[in-house]
Amino acid sequence: MKIEQGEKGFAVGVNKGDIHIHYGNKKIPAYLTTPPLNTNIFEGREKALQEVHDKLFGGSGLPILIKGQGGMGKTTFAAKYWLKYEREYTHLGVLYVGNGIADELLRLAPALQISFPNEMPDEQRLEVLFTHITALNKPCLLILDNADDAEDLGKYVVALSRCLNFHILLTSRLEKFTNTDTYPLSALDEKTALKVFKQNYDYYEPADETLFYEIFEAVGGNTLVMELLAKNLNNFNRNRLNYSLQALHEDLKKSLLDLSKSQEVDTAYQAKGTGLRHEKPEVIILAMYDLSELSEAEIALLSAFAVLPPESIAFASLETLLNSETFEDSLEKLTKEGWIEFEKNTKSYRVSPVVQGITRYKNQERLFGDCEKMIDVLCNKLDPTEENYRKENYQSATLYSHYAQSVTKYIANIHLKVTILFNHIGRLEEIMGNLSKALEFFEKYREISEQLSGLEPSNVEFSRELAASYSNLGRIYHIQGNLKKALEFYKKDLEICESLSLIEPSNVDFSRGLGGGVLQIRGYLLCPRGLEPSLSVL
Repeated sequence: MKIEQGEKGFAVGVNKGDIHIHYGNKKIPAYLTTPPLNTNIFEGREKALQEVHDKLFGGSGLPILIKGQGGMGKTTFAAKYWLKYEREYTHLGVLYVGNGIADELLRLAPALQISFPNEMPDEQRLEVLFTHITALNKPCLLILDNADDAEDLGKYVVALSRCLNFHILLTSRLEKFTNTDTYPLSALDEKTALKVFKQNYDYYEPADETLFYEIFEAVGGNTLVMELLAKNLNNFNRNRLNYSLQALHEDLKKSLLDLSKSQEVDTAYQAKGTGLRHEKPEVIILAMYDLSELSEAEIALLSAFAVLPPESIAFASLETLLNSETFEDSLEKLTKEGWIEFEKNTKSYRVSPVVQGITRYKNQERLFGDCEKMIDVLCNKLDPTEENYRKENYQSATLYSHYAQSVTKYIANIHLKVTILFNHIGRLEEIMGNLSKALEFFEKYREISEQLSGLEPSNVEFSRELAASYSNLGRIYHIQGNLKKALEFYKKDLEICESLSLIEPSNVDFSRGLGGGVLQIRGYLLCPRGLEPSLSVL
């Protein structure tokens, strides 16, 4: 084949995949591997492509770490870089290294026409491989996709950085890495994300814009998740509206991984070979993060983050909440490996809603155990004592209540500590004057207390909590003016206190509870808040 030469000495006007470069008696193909999949939708990253190009051609010569959370489009970005600038490179290769860099590098051997003796160890094979690689005409491009294993990358990053004839792109969740330059790839902005969403969802209506932005926020702007959700919607709404954005939004409030309507969709994410991946959105999302690679301490820390709000949390707050001497080591490890994001200016940490959803789904059986110490801390910080609820401490109490409310959203185990947490949140809301919210948490306090008491009717502690839950509800309904409802709960409180007083007549707490219940009901009989005398009492 006759190959025309461009001004830079690289082939133009021909299919790059048909080109072979002569090295003595060897003909090495321009494509050292199969080229990456080309996606037809690519928005909002054009400037970033140019910046990475300029960095590679005019920078330090070090590999560039394209870093970002799982699903932010790092692989697509690297593929687009290849497709846009391939004419400027002599040879190109892309390797998926999620299962190990060494084996993937050795896959280049056939294209380089290298053969190894059967008994040769992999380390020696890699030495031979790097000798051949560094002899190729520059510039060449090598993309290592999913280089998330810091230990594995550490074995080869120096050798890779010595390949001065290669521009090397690493897509990774790692925050940064020695001997590499870093280029962060964050979420698309809302307007661009909406444009991409509409390209994947043919039946989008302008009236749905507000809902779209709420969904965008709920998944932390994750590019892949938005793509999957849009394609899934497309499957169900071809002939009529069977799955609305409103229904999707309601599903996401409960769980990202339990959609009420779900069908297989096509995506290039982690596709094998030359074809697209064809699976349900939940399956693909779950594959984004593998908890099995983490230590027990790291999984426990991730569980804690999974039930806290999806927002930046100051290190000082985390230190108080997690109350562990070793948590900082796990925090550093998870940050380095891209599970958690660190904000340097505010010294705070954040986990994306997608990582939270995956962790809650995979860790649902151990969430309470992983978070039990944090629940203890929250119970202590929200204990309605004079010290905690002094006016100058309201701000701190409100912050911990914010964290506790998020925890109770995902952990509502039938456990005494959980009931106490609901009680303390309700008490703070009552003190702050938020009676409707106080009522909401006191109702949950009652619900779990009733279940506990039903499981162990003879357990005095459970009965005491149940009595307190009735008393709290009676008080709130009384303040709200619902006197009939208030009387109903005060009577229940009185009944339990009477039975407890009979079991332990010398227990001062039970006597006080009994006396308090009698006073409350007597107060109603005197109609202090307008209780109608015709109400049947006792």
